[in-house]
Amino acid sequence: MNDVLSNIDSAIKYQKAGDFDTAEALLLDVLSTEPSQAHALLLIGLLYLQKQQPTKAEGYFEKICTQQPQNTESPALRFWFDSLLMQGKFSAACFVLKKHAIQGNDLSYFHEKLVGVLATLLHQGNIEVALDGAKHFLAMRDLELDALRFRIAYVFLTRGFHSEGMEMLKPLIMASGAPSEALYFHFAETSLRSLDQSNHFSRLEILQKYNYGVVPDFDYETVKKVKHKRLRIGFLPLELVDANTLLYIWGGWLGGYEKKDFELFGYIDGDVCFGTVPDFTHIFDRQCQISNLTDEEVLFKVREDKIDILIHLGAIGDRPRARVYAGRAAPIQVEAACVPLGSSEFDYFWFDRSVVPKETYHAYDGAMVLADGPYFCWTAPKRTKTETELPFDRHGFITFGSLNRFVKITPLCLEVWSDVLASVPNSRLILKGGQFDEALIQKRVLAFFSKKNVRSDRLSFLGPTDQIAHLAIYHNIDIALDTVPEQGGCTTLEALLHGVPVINWVYDDRIICRTGRTIYETLKLEEFSTNSAKEYVNLAKKLSRHPDTLRQLRKKLPSKLESSPLCDAERFSRTVQIGLKKMWELFCDGSRVPIIDLADKRV
Repeated sequence: MNDVLSNIDSAIKYQKAGDFDTAEALLLDVLSTEPSQAHALLLIGLLYLQKQQPTKAEGYFEKICTQQPQNTESPALRFWFDSLLMQGKFSAACFVLKKHAIQGNDLSYFHEKLVGVLATLLHQGNIEVALDGAKHFLAMRDLELDALRFRIAYVFLTRGFHSEGMEMLKPLIMASGAPSEALYFHFAETSLRSLDQSNHFSRLEILQKYNYGVVPDFDYETVKKVKHKRLRIGFLPLELVDANTLLYIWGGWLGGYEKKDFELFGYIDGDVCFGTVPDFTHIFDRQCQISNLTDEEVLFKVREDKIDILIHLGAIGDRPRARVYAGRAAPIQVEAACVPLGSSEFDYFWFDRSVVPKETYHAYDGAMVLADGPYFCWTAPKRTKTETELPFDRHGFITFGSLNRFVKITPLCLEVWSDVLASVPNSRLILKGGQFDEALIQKRVLAFFSKKNVRSDRLSFLGPTDQIAHLAIYHNIDIALDTVPEQGGCTTLEALLHGVPVINWVYDDRIICRTGRTIYETLKLEEFSTNSAKEYVNLAKKLSRHPDTLRQLRKKLPSKLESSPLCDAERFSRTVQIGLKKMWELFCDGSRVPIIDLADKRV
């Protein structure tokens, strides 16, 4: 017995030191005399996992689990599952969960592992293998499928596999009591991808009527209607993560409040790790980490905090918190997101005249707040080193570029971009984003350009980098191309900050199709905002023929943007505070108005 324990202790030391061969020999020696020694079985299995030999590891973990069939919390069970996934043995992995009757909270580890493996497979371009794995798990009817189905669909959708992800969401959408996350993402994906705005508005109407199946039960009698009080303002959900460029737009919402008039509450959904992003958490009087809370728990938390006005700035990540708003967490609830959440319990929608045409006001189930200027304020990141030289002057050809997320790049978008490159001889296109280093994504993109006889060597694909390197790419771009139908927001502003004009196409009246219109109308540069594919391509050709114009824009655009209302945080904050006070005043008076026009000085 002493020799066995001594060998195991020595094996652990050698394994930690990276001498896997010696550790392996010691453990095999133990198992030759005691083949059921659980500790040795576990250690050698882990050693083979470290050596990326899951086929060898599998048998040792299986032996432990066979010896201890009732122990569902055994680490060996998890490692056995991991070794099977590493080999792509999805059917066997499903069998393990079924055989050991894994349920409830114990499933979360296995769900996370599966979702991670599927994401990796998609990253590697192995979509067929990923789909096969998803199919096996989703066929297990006793495996708490709703949560798993949504997580798998979310992985596919956010990695640009629209049709595959939507197919996985279908059973959830069709079921009674469908999960709010599934309903929202089905609506959002349809809204972003559809080329028919009526599809968006009809689905928004359906969502608002359904209100995520929640009957609000807010007790207005508990609210003290005192006009002149310090208002409690809540922001939910906030996912404050490193290099999340939306934070730069949120900065305008979160800063500059008069503390005597407002008390700010931040409901943080996820880790706070800012890195290159300004730390906004210091501006909250109170903040609460809600990532481990259910929607119902968050709803009661907000009510407990006696929030007067709750503001939705956008659904980030896979938990939009729709049921919190649907259940009515605060007496006044405000929507300010480009893809509305779709609850009937929003009292106000905060936008501007450019992004929401008057003809569409009726589609939003609440009053419209029209900002005095743009509906957002961009707290711009620091510019990388000023570079006034035009890339054309260095290279001798025009370089187009897009740094938008891949999920925004639709087939229509690629059709238009391929027309641009076909129309501008010898031009190049740089595509940069979180997935453009993936072979399968590159193959999909290049297929569109090959139809127009655009050679593959005219396109450059760049993967993710830190923010400084990301912004420095603009030093190699002459003209930026916006996505269609969903337009860029922060990406457009970052390009302009570096002197790069952005060509966009206002496809229709959806908010997602008009952010660029707000930007260009504010800057009085409407000539860069087009209304058709033909205009888009013609503008690209026109700018390419006039490098002198591009040189002038390179010098003038940054200062023009920085001095505009788009970057005037103080002005924007004053407007926000006036708007919030007006909402509270109307609530105290028991009044409702269809529009609050903040450009009207009488407000």
